[in-house]
Amino acid sequence: MRNYIQRASIQLVVILFCLSTVILAGDWRSGTPLNTPRWGASAVVLDGYIYVLGGATTGGMLLNTVERYDPDTQTWDDTIISPFSIPRVNAAAIVYNGKIYLMGGRNSQNEEIDEVEVYDPVSGSWTMVSELEKKREGHVAFLVNGTICVMGGLREGQYVDEIEWYDATHDEWHKTSMDMPNPVAAPFYTSHNDSLYLFGGFY
Repeated sequence: MRNYIQRASIQLVVILFCLSTVILAGDWRSGTPLNTPRWGASAVVLDGYIYVLGGATTGGMLLNTVERYDPDTQTWDDTIISPFSIPRVNAAAIVYNGKIYLMGGRNSQNEEIDEVEVYDPVSGSWTMVSELEKKREGHVAFLVNGTICVMGGLREGQYVDEIEWYDATHDEWHKTSMDMPNPVAAPFYTSHNDSLYLFGGFY
């Protein structure tokens, strides 16, 4: 499994400056505000709901709360999901096998962390799984061939170029043999035709 992931053909396109923008036809409208203003949060979609996790308030207090958005009622609820253990900002989140994985980030002691917490909507509870190999914040998480991967970020003032993947069967994180061509933190990204595109960020 490890060799398969390391040999997987992953195209990484790092775009440091977006030189053109294509605007498709559509409408923007104001949505329902979050119950708690926050920045540096993570967001995922699970079972038709949008989840916003953690982040920090405008006053700088780190959060361990989760708000769930119901598109049908256009409302946010911060009482349905229990708080996770470690308040964190600039973490990465992803949905895998019907669960929410929240990885890394920066804690209330202003330190990058490696802790990974998993939310199971069936039991309604959070559990800790194995830590990332490297502490990091401002990284990205994505799926390759059904496997969680994280890459980039910031650690101790240095930008990170390392990529890790998660072996869910054995609850282990492993570093891939391939690093990013350029270390970067806080990029935004999308995927298309089995390729991952990174844009912007700090480097």
